[in-house]
Amino acid sequence: MFYKDCCKNNVCESTLIGYKAKEKHIVERLWHLSLEKIQPHHLLEFYEYLRTDAGRDDMRYICIIPDFKSFANSNGFTQKSLCEKAGVSQSIFTSCNSGRKLRKATAEKIAEALDMKLNDAFITDPEQKATLSDSSILHYHRLLSDMFERAVKWQIIRENPCKCVDAPRVKRKEADYLNEHKATEILNALADVPFKYRMAITLLIYSGMRRGELCGLEWSDIDFEYMTIDINKASLYLTGVGTIQTDLKTDGSHRVIEMNSYVMDMLKSYKQWQDNERAEMGDKWEEHNKIFTQRDGKPIHPSTISSWYYSFIRENGFKESHLHSLRHTNATLLIASGVNVRTIASRLGHSQVSTTTNLYSHPLRTADERAADALGDILNPSNYKSDKKTE
Repeated sequence: MFYKDCCKNNVCESTLIGYKAKEKHIVERLWHLSLEKIQPHHLLEFYEYLRTDAGRDDMRYICIIPDFKSFANSNGFTQKSLCEKAGVSQSIFTSCNSGRKLRKATAEKIAEALDMKLNDAFITDPEQKATLSDSSILHYHRLLSDMFERAVKWQIIRENPCKCVDAPRVKRKEADYLNEHKATEILNALADVPFKYRMAITLLIYSGMRRGELCGLEWSDIDFEYMTIDINKASLYLTGVGTIQTDLKTDGSHRVIEMNSYVMDMLKSYKQWQDNERAEMGDKWEEHNKIFTQRDGKPIHPSTISSWYYSFIRENGFKESHLHSLRHTNATLLIASGVNVRTIASRLGHSQVSTTTNLYSHPLRTADERAADALGDILNPSNYKSDKKTE
């Protein structure tokens, strides 16, 4: 009832998917009780269960077969034939060959197609914790609270039991970002990569937009005359559906940001390059007006850019970082440059300035220290000679 009558029309697709992913544990551990009989102690027991390895079913897997492509070929498979047998996209073959992370269900399909046991072909991601983080458990708490609150409103139950339970505490983590020297090194290293990815990474660093917002951009969102980008939608991949276009999460996420001439000139060149690609594809090109597309014009899969960036970082010897760290890099560089925090929040699409100050507390403290030192230098009494008149 909660999903049907509340969620579908009130949350974005990605949030709805997250809710449904949590449904399994909620149903298994709580829904054997009627709503009115669920007490605070049941919730506390549920959170403790989530803290065990049984509460985690989203582990990622990495292929451990050396030279996966040659192995597949030696077993009579081409990239296309193996992926068709496994029922996965051909990009999964590349992920196996390059050691990228896969969902368990996808890894199982590949292993089954190769007639192998899962553990003989894949290992769990060693960087991923075997249990849920406090942040993930907090998401469960918030979802349950929303559900119970809705039940109170509908007069199914009298009280929300979540109000009698302390929400799981989450330690604040500093945002992962690159300093100006590392960001410059990455921009320089992009010189010889395919234009599509050079444009994407450059735009992420200079704009601070999210991956989904980048993939959702259309040429009609670019105003070359006024040098602005209208960020008003996002692209999202849904299993079984494909890449779709969604609205942004909040009204504050919709924004128009100005860009410098370097980025806008690159966008003009990139558009010419894409026009040439369109001409080469001819009738095979599918027109979607997207800035970032697949070879045939279809909207790009959002994870394609993330996977490419991960490989790019490793191949060039940079410290491993996530694509989202480029958004944090943009924010911290603006803070270091003395840009007003409210302006930064607006450019990032944060509805509240407090979101920005909480995320970037360390860079803001550093900037504040520099401001204090600068003021101390200006007003240092030792810099001035006494002009008192002597008698």
